[in-house]
Amino acid sequence: MVTLTAWLPEFHPPSCTPQQQILNQCVKASTYHVGVLLMGLCLLSIGSAGIRPCSIPFGVDQFDPTTDEGKKGINSFFNWYYTTFTVVLLITQTVVVYIQDSVSWKIGFAIPTVCMFCSIIMFFIGTRIYVHVKPEGSIFSSIAQVLVAAYKSEKLSFQLRSRALNKAALIVEGEVNPDGSRVDQWKLVSIQQVEEVKCLARTFPIWAAGILGFTSMAQQGTFTVSQALKMDRHLGPKFQIPAGSLGVISFITIAALVEKVRRDSANSHPNPMGIAPMQFPEHMRSIANALFSCSFALASYVSSILVTTVHHATGTHSHPDWLTNDINEGRLDYFYYLVAGIGVLNLIYFLLVAQRYHYKGSIDLQDKAQDVELGSKGELDYHTAGHEDSK
Repeated sequence: MVTLTAWLPEFHPPSCTPQQQILNQCVKASTYHVGVLLMGLCLLSIGSAGIRPCSIPFGVDQFDPTTDEGKKGINSFFNWYYTTFTVVLLITQTVVVYIQDSVSWKIGFAIPTVCMFCSIIMFFIGTRIYVHVKPEGSIFSSIAQVLVAAYKSEKLSFQLRSRALNKAALIVEGEVNPDGSRVDQWKLVSIQQVEEVKCLARTFPIWAAGILGFTSMAQQGTFTVSQALKMDRHLGPKFQIPAGSLGVISFITIAALVEKVRRDSANSHPNPMGIAPMQFPEHMRSIANALFSCSFALASYVSSILVTTVHHATGTHSHPDWLTNDINEGRLDYFYYLVAGIGVLNLIYFLLVAQRYHYKGSIDLQDKAQDVELGSKGELDYHTAGHEDSK
């Protein structure tokens, strides 16, 4: 759909010459044009949301992590995945942007469309040889069961504490069938379900800090381009760097810093796969990747709210706002100072929550027997009251 907006003249306004731009005589996009573009962006977002969080977990599922060969395969998969991901980003930010800016928007949009079509064909060709792990149900219903079960059993206080969540898995007489299954999944949950909720609760404050951290990165495709349009970007008499490609410089810098942090983390916490430790259970890897993408999405919304607020708060009748279309008349530097100040406050918040976070180690319980002792409701209330009195 997005490609068609550039390909078919019915889906975009007529082209505008530089002279028309100076005289402000360009034909604006109609409501129909904007609607088609937004529909294409929505479909693109839905498709990306279904692919990106699942691509890494699905790739890891193709290997057996219990064998040395499988561990090497997972390690190689991560290396190739992030290498190709970085190379593709560099190509799209340089070659494709240059084609769109200097050659043709039609060809520039057609290139990723053709690549996506070829990737879909290749994916379906290999469906017969893929390892398909059976789904274990929705993680969201599991979280709801933990909270509801704890509330029904009067095991959950108003404060969401780990000790309160642990009580949600205590077995009371009459809650288990003779075959060992649970009578009601909304009254008794497994230890694994409790650990999943505790895992999300532990990582949520740190995840929230990443939203404001990514807000500055969201500005790379907005005002950085506006600055580049005012610069002399010529390299020689014939070649000019596209304004949209200047963000590659910061991208390469950020990629190097991220790799340094990842390598230091992997070396400080030895992992058989050679990667930084994951704080999520294996079957929650899709959720972990989705949360990372949600950080970027929410950062974009925060960035939009921030820009709108600055537009309305800094503009007066006597002078334009900081982010006016003519950046020479505005004060874009003040806006960058504001973003930097928010980043400093967010860093302080991150340091506070990071100090309170405890790394979740891993132990192998595969060969250890687990004994469960049933207790009556009266015994449970007695021990619970005794524990509360001892505090």
